Amino acid sequence: MNDANTRPEAGVAAASAARKPADGHKPLPADALAIIPLRNMLLFPGIVAPVTFGREASVAAAQASMQDERRIGFLLQRDPQQNSPAPDDLHWVGTSAQVLRYIGGGEGAHHVIVQGQERIRVLEFLEGWPFLVARVEAVPAAEERGPRDRGALPAAEGARRPRPCA
Repeated sequence: MNDANTRPEAGVAAASAARKPADGHKPLPADALAIIPLRNMLLFPGIVAPVTFGREASVAAAQASMQDERRIGFLLQRDPQQNSPAPDDLHWVGTSAQVLRYIGGGEGAHHVIVQGQERIRVLEFLEGWPFLVARVEAVPAAEERGPRDRGALPAAEGARRPRPCA
């Protein structure tokens, strides 16, 4: 992740993260995101998708992010049947997303239209909020990494190569 002090917009981001939000919740650190667990859905950078949720913690996370004009982190749950996932119940690589539209629904369902921004990796979960919050770092795009980082290994000398399908 880039050093926040080298970017001109870093001062603005730090100032907005440090101000007290209108609803009185504790502000999030600049390198942290509110986290919403996803049951059976993946979100990728660049994709615009609707997300529906109803858990109190997820609603609070979305509302806080909207009020603070911050991105939200989306992480996949390991067990979709788990109703109150803890950090160990989540995959720690996910996607940060910008909320394009928030629609508070009846009967407890809330809807957001989000656009995935970048892959993130959780460094640690933080306590003190009524929803999941984690310090995160950006995961470099695949084209910025070498072939070994993508899992490609050089072919072993003399190894048999698979035959192409007919």
